[in-house]
Amino acid sequence: MSPWPLLGFAALLLALPIAMKPKTPPTWEFRGFLAFLWYLNAAYCTLVHRLSTEPAPLPASGPAILISNHTCNIDHFLLQAGSGRKLGFMIAREYYDIWAFRPFCELIGCIPVNRDGKDTAATRSALRALKEGRVVPIFPEGRILPTSGLEIGEGKPGVAFIATHAKVPVIPAYIRGTPKTNYFYKSFFTPSHARVIYGKPIDPSELSVPEGHDEGREALLAATERLMDAIRALRDRYAPGGRKPGLAMIGTLRTVLARYPALARPTSEPSALGNAGGFSGASLWMFDSGQGTLGLRAWPVDGPDRQASRGSTAG
Repeated sequence: MSPWPLLGFAALLLALPIAMKPKTPPTWEFRGFLAFLWYLNAAYCTLVHRLSTEPAPLPASGPAILISNHTCNIDHFLLQAGSGRKLGFMIAREYYDIWAFRPFCELIGCIPVNRDGKDTAATRSALRALKEGRVVPIFPEGRILPTSGLEIGEGKPGVAFIATHAKVPVIPAYIRGTPKTNYFYKSFFTPSHARVIYGKPIDPSELSVPEGHDEGREALLAATERLMDAIRALRDRYAPGGRKPGLAMIGTLRTVLARYPALARPTSEPSALGNAGGFSGASLWMFDSGQGTLGLRAWPVDGPDRQASRGSTAG
């Protein structure tokens, strides 16, 4: 057997750090084999998922919580590729206990979590990790929504409990453009064009309970909503709720109005209201006309029950 293929592969691996020139190279937390794994993961995310990511605004040292929407099973890889800090994710125990994954999970300090929502041991482990100065990433939704970032579910109060007790900065992130699947192998091997963006760190004081207010479940729900709003705000920069209408949307509006000649011409540009909810990927818009304010619902071309973009109006 010729040694040249093996030597070529080794040279390729050694050249990865120079060829990739990552915006956020691994920090002191990655040494030896861990550093190799970091570059291997970054190469995978770049080549297979064409990852576009901002440098994660994590502290150079010390504790922090990283929160993000959960789109598919490769979200962990994408977040780690944009961070030079070691991310010890809280992951479902059924994945943690897979024999092929467990050594890597233990190597980077992942925390196994039971899905029943009553895993106090995992909560204590997360608080202990933060006390040790580590970064703990959490997906507040507690489950995958395989809509490539179009939908963001309700947050679980567990992340707010950890954040309010640890009193460390919370950094929100938003993931989009990932494979629309809930299966690990399909998401791992399906090419995509993923993007990760980050928001400003949330100070622990923003999650504190004001004096004279109940520190129970209602306070946790309010803190949870504050955290989820930070993720939704990042989504809305790129989703319909955060952009001006493009030529395609204006063309859709004209097409719809042509079907209703009795309607007056619009007196304003369409204004984005956000996503319609569910899994359709539809967006809601409104515009002013001589007959008052009208609404427009638009479906994407590749929507689940639509073969072409369509609109509907409602007074």
